[in-house]
Amino acid sequence: MRFSILRLRDSPTGNLKFQARHVEDVIVVDPDTIRLVTKSPSPTNLLFIDAGRVYSAKQAEQDGERFFESFIGTGPWKFDEWVPGTKFSWTRNDDWWGEFADGAATNLEHRPIPEPATAVAAVLSGGVDIVIRLANEPAEKFDEAAGYHSVSRPSNANTAFCVKADTPPFNDAKLRLAMDYAIDRKSIVEDITGFGTALAVRSSPDSPWTPPELEPRFFDAEKVQQLVSESNYDDMEFRFITRTRRTPKDVEIAEFMTATWKQLGLNATLEVLGDAAFSQRRKGGDYEIFLTSWGLSNPPHNFNAHMIGHQIGYHATHPDFQELTEAMATEMDPVKFDAMVQDIQRYLYNDPACYHIFTYPNLYGVSDRVQELVNIPGEIYIQYDQTVLAPHARGQ
Repeated sequence: MRFSILRLRDSPTGNLKFQARHVEDVIVVDPDTIRLVTKSPSPTNLLFIDAGRVYSAKQAEQDGERFFESFIGTGPWKFDEWVPGTKFSWTRNDDWWGEFADGAATNLEHRPIPEPATAVAAVLSGGVDIVIRLANEPAEKFDEAAGYHSVSRPSNANTAFCVKADTPPFNDAKLRLAMDYAIDRKSIVEDITGFGTALAVRSSPDSPWTPPELEPRFFDAEKVQQLVSESNYDDMEFRFITRTRRTPKDVEIAEFMTATWKQLGLNATLEVLGDAAFSQRRKGGDYEIFLTSWGLSNPPHNFNAHMIGHQIGYHATHPDFQELTEAMATEMDPVKFDAMVQDIQRYLYNDPACYHIFTYPNLYGVSDRVQELVNIPGEIYIQYDQTVLAPHARGQ
């Protein structure tokens, strides 16, 4: 644990390093206990640390920089084979400390299938038992097919896009605000995905950290044109990147938004990338806009990740915002903390650079062989015949 937390803190790059920035040291008390020493009061520190991963210091010393590609653990499943872009498989760990029920499966296989129609067809043909990240329309196909059904579970996911706030054209606050009015959230929710709830900020509408007076901005062409005319935008072409199947209908949403922007005189060029290429472009700042999915933050404790971790340059042009987030991160009074979170939400709403479009439930297409699918924050447990087979990290 000590190695893993300090590695997170001291990493020269990475979106998660901010999460351990308040850690001064990690003291090993005994084999089962550590003590975190922080540089200042840090009421959300455990929430930050939870986003990290536990690695083996011995394995890092032995295997070098790419040590994390090896596998450790004590769970019910063991790594079997990884064929990049094709499959990832596990075999049952019969030395597991727990108990398997009679008839429990001995093998699991995960297949990445980027094209939604192909993924749906793979399940309906009997070759796959579960498909994730469905939109409403494909989910209905499973309810109509014999031997299959759809499952809906609560989710904290939301589709959002961010702009680079420290370089042209989006270093202009008027243009950034115009982009919010240029999102047709109603059409995205009702016509493209067929489900979901429009968002104003990066917390759910019923969250105590969402200021009650804030409503999602809906499409307003006249407001967009007014703000653009008041900005310094000079018809510069901006690059808009997204990736496939990160969110339901993500490509369709990006295509719709690009077409809408062009009709409004905003010169966007869309590129649909694979996961690796998308991550490389985003981390390298090689874009003007990117579309992705995040979890809703309840509480929205990771504003620094929101603005720094995603390399959009917001802090560089908003030092007062950075002061607000740092003050919130060390506030121990829960009433004051909640008020500060709401103030930060208002700040981001009035001067946006990331735009939260809508939140949606998790929809799965499932074979009737699967008796129960239980959604737990961060994981999905697949259960056959009352037997938990495997945890799958969300997003895998």
